[in-house]
Amino acid sequence: MTFSYKKYLAMLLVCAISVCLFGCGSTSSKESSKKDPVMWRIGVCQSDDSEYGDIIMDGFSDALSQELPDDSVTFTRDYISNDKSGAAIASAFVREKSDLILTIGTPALKGSAITTDEIPIITTDVIDIQDAVNIPDLNWNLRTGRNITGVTGMPNIADQLSLIIEVTPGIKTLGIVYKKNDIYSINQSLIMQSYLADAGIDAVMYELSDVTKKKVRSICKNCDAIYIPAESGLADDMGLISKIAVKKNIPTIGGDINIGKNTLVCLCPDYYDIGKKAGLQAAEILDHGKNPGRISVEFNTSPGIKLYNKSIAKKMGRSFPKSFHLYDQEALSTVFSDR
Repeated sequence: MTFSYKKYLAMLLVCAISVCLFGCGSTSSKESSKKDPVMWRIGVCQSDDSEYGDIIMDGFSDALSQELPDDSVTFTRDYISNDKSGAAIASAFVREKSDLILTIGTPALKGSAITTDEIPIITTDVIDIQDAVNIPDLNWNLRTGRNITGVTGMPNIADQLSLIIEVTPGIKTLGIVYKKNDIYSINQSLIMQSYLADAGIDAVMYELSDVTKKKVRSICKNCDAIYIPAESGLADDMGLISKIAVKKNIPTIGGDINIGKNTLVCLCPDYYDIGKKAGLQAAEILDHGKNPGRISVEFNTSPGIKLYNKSIAKKMGRSFPKSFHLYDQEALSTVFSDR
């Protein structure tokens, strides 16, 4: 076979053109795959300016940092006050075209839910999300079917019973005290009652329309300890209940840290974990386009943190092991950092 210089040059030319076309196509593909960084705006509506709200925010932010690109989220945070309702705050988020709203507390959820049915809402620290957004019982499968999901603030009743037994060894009768028509407390009380039955402990339910010294003395006379559920309507009466219970040497157990201001002990939910679970839900919505109405509401399954009230413990001559933390609502963050 004779060598053809012209054929050789033609082959080189074809190869050069192919390389050029391949290279140009590759560069074009890379350039077309580049996208401007996504920026998400999140509005935070908080029912009050509390320390535990900051802890929820820490968990929420950490989860988003873990799941989303760096510096891709900006927060606008506001608090309900006498001058500003939850609906007013949510309306501002709507005007700002927020991509998502995080609510902390029941008033914040209710205000946001009536304001928008389009912007996704992630809710935290709400005992009964179903009731707060008016979902009929027949339709409740832990999915709201609308623009809302989140992590419920319902406490772990089994853990609370363990705390009651630990604080009152040999307990035979527990007094469960709640305000008349307080649906949140009633639901928790019924759950506690069923757990007590399994544990062989009698439960006496006290539904109070008003709180008097005579009624509290009667409760103390008939019970070994007193339990007040989370978000109880008796919060303003706890000073009187606790004062009489201390004199009668009856332990009081609060269902949350607000009630725990005036009880011997209380169980503090893992607010950081609540925030982190909510943050993971938010990432699913923002980054993966999940429909919040199809994301099941989650329960707070992390063990609570046991707190004791130093002043009440001293009056009752009680001491607590290192597994308990000193109650200080203003310095809750130190409890979580010490875990």
